[in-house]
Amino acid sequence: MSPMSEAAQDQQVTGTREQKRVMGLGTATGICIASMIGMGIFTVTGLWGSVLVSETNLILTWVIAAILALAGAISVSEIGAMRPHAGAQYLFNREALGSNVGYLNGMVSIFIAFLSSMAAIALVAGQYLEGVIPQLPGPITATVVLLVFAFVHGTTVVGGSRVNNLLVFMKVGLMLFFILAGFLVTREVQPIDPALLEAVKAQRPELTLAQMPAGLTAEEQDAFLRSATGPAPLSAAVGLAVLGVTFAYAGWANSCVVGGEVRNPERNLPASVLGSVGLVAVIYLLVNIAYLRFIPPAAMLELDANGNVKEMANIGSVMATRIFGKVAGDVLAIAIFTLMVSTLSTVMMACGRVITAMSWKGELPEIFGRLNARGAPASAMVLQALVAIPIVWISGLKDLLSFIGILISCMICLTMISIIVMRRKQPNAHRPFRIPLYPIPPLLYVGVVGWMVVSSALDPDGWKPLMASAGAVIVLLLLKPIVTRKIQKPDFSKGE
Repeated sequence: MSPMSEAAQDQQVTGTREQKRVMGLGTATGICIASMIGMGIFTVTGLWGSVLVSETNLILTWVIAAILALAGAISVSEIGAMRPHAGAQYLFNREALGSNVGYLNGMVSIFIAFLSSMAAIALVAGQYLEGVIPQLPGPITATVVLLVFAFVHGTTVVGGSRVNNLLVFMKVGLMLFFILAGFLVTREVQPIDPALLEAVKAQRPELTLAQMPAGLTAEEQDAFLRSATGPAPLSAAVGLAVLGVTFAYAGWANSCVVGGEVRNPERNLPASVLGSVGLVAVIYLLVNIAYLRFIPPAAMLELDANGNVKEMANIGSVMATRIFGKVAGDVLAIAIFTLMVSTLSTVMMACGRVITAMSWKGELPEIFGRLNARGAPASAMVLQALVAIPIVWISGLKDLLSFIGILISCMICLTMISIIVMRRKQPNAHRPFRIPLYPIPPLLYVGVVGWMVVSSALDPDGWKPLMASAGAVIVLLLLKPIVTRKIQKPDFSKGE
């Protein structure tokens, strides 16, 4: 009997790790939804609004990111159905493009897509709560939340799933309430804070808000800002903004990451990925339209405690206060905090599975692949907390999001290339779900990401996250001989 392929060995090896298929379609879909809806929609719009200037540009960035996510979701669904195991994308990249690419994909997924995202989500969640309870510093809240969920998901798989499902229901319900309020509440035009206007003219004279004539009424200010012309749709500014917006969609494939624990994965994994992306894309567009009813993009700025101009990173809280007033706005800010915690919970769940999959392949120390008696990746959860907490205390939010967006998008491009390679290497392999209109979706993803990266490089500040991304890739490759180990593969041809 001839030796089995690496793909078959992957199935045999992961099968001995005693993962339990305890998640149904609802839980798998909830994982994707909870991974996407969270910090991004309540932060990203405010970070790039003043740069994009026009409402058309702002909506365009979210539409492009939605198309990108849908193209990726359609493509990755084929992988999830073919390889329903922990860390499916990592395993597929390794099989198609070799161990170096698989290692890089896995390490970027862990340290950038997951751990850096965890730090960003926890940090913004802490900032939202700090706005309501000033005595509770954001980084401290972020640290506590990370430790709590590391314990929950490191203890039991079923318990972690139930917590996640509860938070998903709360999240979707609150999003619908937020959308309805944004559309139904009467809009009252508020004048620009004079202190903010003076600070923008002194510190950021290139911005549209700084060009606004003095002495205008609130309605005239609003009309001026909404009629301003922003960058061209294919400009560097729009490309860099789309990279940031992609962070809000990050997580659409997370049900495939936990594929080893999903029941009937050939049907449930593609359904969970595609269904969640479609639902979230609609929610995101409606939320952004609601934002624009109350806040022109060029006015998405505020002052920090020291009087410095900064982007409106807490746009969700600002919007809630304008709709409901200070007290009710604080209550909704706490609810938004809960949404972010839900996303953090799901990201930690998915990251633990990638860590265990890489450990099983010998590309991380063996200890991180160990499961406890209930099948939970306890050691992997400890690792996540130990790495994410320091990032919370040293990171800068806007640069961190651009950095995450670039590397996540580029790693998914490698997955798209892997799909094309495997179609050629294994044309007759069993594919329970096949990509419609192949090869358009994977090629579309690669093409749009290429445009975003090139466009961002042309932006005066775009080179910083690009250089940081290149540096991170180099460091991860240099670490490979240190963190990897050789493992003895069983010889299945001899019946082992």
